[in-house]
Amino acid sequence: MASPELHVVHSPPRRGFTDHALFGMAVFVFTEIMLFAGFISAYVIVRNAVMPGLWPPPDQPRLPFERTGLNTAALLASGVLVWTAHRAASRRGPAAARFPLSLGLALGALFVVLQGAEWVSLLKRGAIKNVSVPGRLWDYLGNRQVKVTESFTPWRWATGELSAPNYDVSHLAALRLAVDLFDSGRMRESREPFVELLSQQRAMRSIWFRSLVHQVIPSGVRFRR
Repeated sequence: MASPELHVVHSPPRRGFTDHALFGMAVFVFTEIMLFAGFISAYVIVRNAVMPGLWPPPDQPRLPFERTGLNTAALLASGVLVWTAHRAASRRGPAAARFPLSLGLALGALFVVLQGAEWVSLLKRGAIKNVSVPGRLWDYLGNRQVKVTESFTPWRWATGELSAPNYDVSHLAALRLAVDLFDSGRMRESREPFVELLSQQRAMRSIWFRSLVHQVIPSGVRFRR
């Protein structure tokens, strides 16, 4: 009696959602798009919040159009050359991709160098605004002075010590110091030397900074003489 023949059917291999390298590059490109979308939206918000007639700031360096255009052209050309090198390597072998790949890497390096030089020039001209506090002053104010209240760190949120205000010696001393500073700031003999020192700061030459001072201190505020 002949045994029946057995036929083994091999199912085709399952394909993944996409290639891992392609998916990683797509995530990277999407991240870059969201990063620059955040930059552009922040720029639009800041520009719309400025008072009329104060934009662009008169003392800020202007965008170097020629250098920026050269950077953009180098970046786009490097991407096209790398794509060309990939196609050449797939069709004619690695030797055919050597020249376009080398040229693409050179243009990419040129973009990085020119972009870094542009950022350094902007930093030297004070285009990046920040509040600069010396380390010793920060340590004196933040770590060595008495506090009106302690930091409410997450591990203290559920403790019973926050159910009532703290009136120990250090907190009362901090409250007295805060009241004394407030009263001293309202007195002319204390305020005028401070205004004199503030007017000598370099930032007071900028229109946007003087406008900020007027926004912080409204015109209706009255001080004690």
